[in-house]
Amino acid sequence: SVNGIIDEFSFAESLAFFGRGINPVEAVTSLLARKEAVKEVSRIAGHNYALRLLPYRLRIEREYFVKGNDNFKTAKRKARTGNWDEAGLIWAKETENPSRKIAGRAFFNMAVISEINGNIDEAIEWARRSYEDFNVRKGLKYLRLLEGRKHDDIVLKMQEEM
Repeated sequence: SVNGIIDEFSFAESLAFFGRGINPVEAVTSLLARKEAVKEVSRIAGHNYALRLLPYRLRIEREYFVKGNDNFKTAKRKARTGNWDEAGLIWAKETENPSRKIAGRAFFNMAVISEINGNIDEAIEWARRSYEDFNVRKGLKYLRLLEGRKHDDIVLKMQEEM
């Protein structure tokens, strides 16, 4: 059992109503539109909240290294044609490259292929090592992005279990 608020959605909208007329009946009549205004604001709030919960497609772009040696050029061509698995095999081999620059880039690219394959924890570890062990600066930024994505996935799973 989960205690506390799992999700919170704040929505603020101000509505002001004024009624005028030559007598009280006409003043009240001029306020009849308020019911429709309140219903419309409520509909918009519900719609905006539902958009947060409903599944939707999202296109995500990721940068990866394409320069380093001939193997990186080959992997780039494979990735461009959608053959990510073979590109990943090439990058995995290059993580053993004696050149720290090439190996670091390969570690970073392995983070990308891991995310593509849906393994966020593995992607986080590859990105962490690309920065910590090889000083690939993009690795730290990517690590933070992956950690944020992992957090969002956890929140989504908690909402699905409710």
